[in-house]
Amino acid sequence: MTATTATSAAARPTPAAEVSAPVDVCASATKAKLDAALKVDKQASGALLVDSKGLQRIKCVAPWAFARFTSEIDGGSVLFAHRNGAWVPANWGTGGLCEKVPAAIAERICVD
Repeated sequence: MTATTATSAAARPTPAAEVSAPVDVCASATKAKLDAALKVDKQASGALLVDSKGLQRIKCVAPWAFARFTSEIDGGSVLFAHRNGAWVPANWGTGGLCEKVPAAIAERICVD
């Protein structure tokens, strides 16, 4: 009887509220999506010179993603936040980008 109960519980669909959002959010932190999000943001795209390689070395811990870029001069990084179902640049430059990110997350994504 215990096995039948376990089988029934395993067979029932998981309610949407119980699905882990961070896995889905980070799966969407692709190079293509983050490059596109950077280009759409007029302030960020106007301030940064990103070479043809685009964003590189992407790391994600929901709701944050962090990527590096190179340019003819030197390069830098972009911190993205996942808001309202989309990635948006939250901070960019060469240092101090993750000050508002929780320390445990910053340790995982904002360091090499």
